[in-house]
Amino acid sequence: MSADDYRNISNNIYHIGKVVSPPNPNLRWEKTQDVKVALDFGMFNDRLTGIVEGYYRKSKDIVTGVQVLSSTGFTQQKYNTANIDNKGIEATLNGIPVKTKDFNLSLSANIAYNKNKVTKYKASYSSMGYNNLWEGYPVDAIYSGRYTGIDPETGLYTYQLRPDAEIRTATDLNKPDNYRYYLGTSEAPVTGGFNVTAEYKGIRLSVNGTFATGAKNFEFIKSPTSASTVSGNGVFNYTEREQVFQNDLFAQHLNVPKAAADRWTPNNTNGTYPRVWNPFGEVYGFGYYNPMHKEITHGAFLTNLSYARIKSIILGYTLPKKLISSSALSNVDFSLSLNNFFTFTSYSGMDPETPGATYPISRSVMFSVNVGF
Repeated sequence: MSADDYRNISNNIYHIGKVVSPPNPNLRWEKTQDVKVALDFGMFNDRLTGIVEGYYRKSKDIVTGVQVLSSTGFTQQKYNTANIDNKGIEATLNGIPVKTKDFNLSLSANIAYNKNKVTKYKASYSSMGYNNLWEGYPVDAIYSGRYTGIDPETGLYTYQLRPDAEIRTATDLNKPDNYRYYLGTSEAPVTGGFNVTAEYKGIRLSVNGTFATGAKNFEFIKSPTSASTVSGNGVFNYTEREQVFQNDLFAQHLNVPKAAADRWTPNNTNGTYPRVWNPFGEVYGFGYYNPMHKEITHGAFLTNLSYARIKSIILGYTLPKKLISSSALSNVDFSLSLNNFFTFTSYSGMDPETPGATYPISRSVMFSVNVGF
């Protein structure tokens, strides 16, 4: 690939190019096999209808980027490394439980469940944190430390050791592999939506919404400054670096949550926030015997993204024909719409549907009049 740049060598101008991806002569096509089963039904003179679909998809020779020695001139290369199974079920139901001359009530809902699993992953180098691929786990898996609280003695976040952790010396207590767990997925395995519509003598009320459950993500807003930026070249004693950004003295003077006032101190060992310290000040040696790698420490910020949201509430009214029959109008319709007013979730961020967003989802009210001639 040619780059938009040139180089002058001994008064000769050369157009710079680069190899974006190293070639692999053994690369093969990916292969996919699908099996689907569906049941379509209608009952009670089609007052209740629906469809239920199940599927199983097996993909082989999935191409992923694999780490290679940087001495080759590249950091990764494409290989056929993985087999992935996808299976799930989707259901849609539509019903009209009430239907009279003046009043109609209709309901509809859909739900989908999807589960994927890596059944094979063979690479020259593999790690739970690389590519998020590991045999027996989903593609969108989250691996990190299992947060267990704040140590009342040190004021640091603590994480659960793996049952197979090998602790021979005190410094083994800072190795990421001794703490890394599968903690869930970033994609909700269960999603769906619903709609309820009622009509009575020209008055209409429609409510529709969506829901998702089972997704997780790391939720935090890191400070733009830190001890490493203050130091200029970012070099300081590794054993004195912060465990998480909440420990960093140089980041805590900026905009922080009000809850940060309840912080661990020697006189407040039950604080909800960890201790703060200056990595250029007193030497504590925390990095020798505590997990400090961000792959593990981010586990303290894992958040459940399950939610149910009322997307819209629409109230409408159509004038009776007899009121406009003497005019040139064929219909007059009024509508009032409330959008994104209600969300039910334990998520503390702006929006569980778009985690990490810095702006809240917008609410809107809309009134409209439709006139036909």
